[in-house]
Amino acid sequence: MTPTAWKKGGHKEYSQTILAESKKAIASNANYNNIEATIVNMPQIEVYYMRHNGYNDQIKQTWQKVQTWTYSNNIKDYEHIALFHDNPTVTHLEECQYVACIKVNDKSKIDYERLPKLNIAKGVYAKFDITGADGDFLHFLYWVYTEWLPNSEYETTTQPPYAIYKKNKYLSDDNHFDLSFYLSIKF
Repeated sequence: MTPTAWKKGGHKEYSQTILAESKKAIASNANYNNIEATIVNMPQIEVYYMRHNGYNDQIKQTWQKVQTWTYSNNIKDYEHIALFHDNPTVTHLEECQYVACIKVNDKSKIDYERLPKLNIAKGVYAKFDITGADGDFLHFLYWVYTEWLPNSEYETTTQPPYAIYKKNKYLSDDNHFDLSFYLSIKF
């Protein structure tokens, strides 16, 4: 596809082919057109993490390992954060890099430091509070990148977006999520 064709809507067409790779996204009828962003200045966040290759159901096993690590260290006050190195509406799902992170809030002594640490970058982010079920999140990402961002007059940066879970669908029995999504932006 030529750059001109991409700018004239080809990116939306291409993203639709990526969404079609997910049976759950195909089954979803989620609509995020009425969501409004809140512009926030986020601090740097120190997290422990595990990487996962692919945007697929096996992410659940990665989160279960993070949860096991949490229980093994008797951590009571924490937040689950997903870090997205790739946009799963542009990068084929099996090629996406997903990072399951845990922010330890209670500063407990970590007895079993098997997980490495990283810092999520501070900066200005567009924050979106959303809820949904399996397959809905890909529709949200499609909307953010193909509708909201081009119409917002903002540009994204090289900092990867992330989601802070209030309810992690990978660890819930009903596969529903409640999260805040943070997209790094500049004007």
